[in-house]
Amino acid sequence: AVAAGGTVLLRPWSEVDVIVPTAYLGSVLSDLRGRHARVLGSLPDERDDDLSVVQAQLPDEELLTYAVTLRGVSHGTGRFRRRPLGFEPAPAAAVPGSR
Repeated sequence: AVAAGGTVLLRPWSEVDVIVPTAYLGSVLSDLRGRHARVLGSLPDERDDDLSVVQAQLPDEELLTYAVTLRGVSHGTGRFRRRPLGFEPAPAAAVPGSR
């Protein structure tokens, strides 16, 4: 009924900067891709050459467990900053009553 009425379910997205030792960069990128993130790029940290900053955009529901996962992937050395980005249509599979 929701889909037939032309209603669009929106979900919130955020932009994140993930600061992680370069040694764990591949693991972090792999995890972000598994969370449906759009990875915008990675750069060396301005203050520490041993760190990299990954910039990505992802749905907020994928951030609910991210702090714990990042801690495990980076052996307790990673951190991230989150900024609200906006809203985007949810995939059809997430809409009740859709096919």
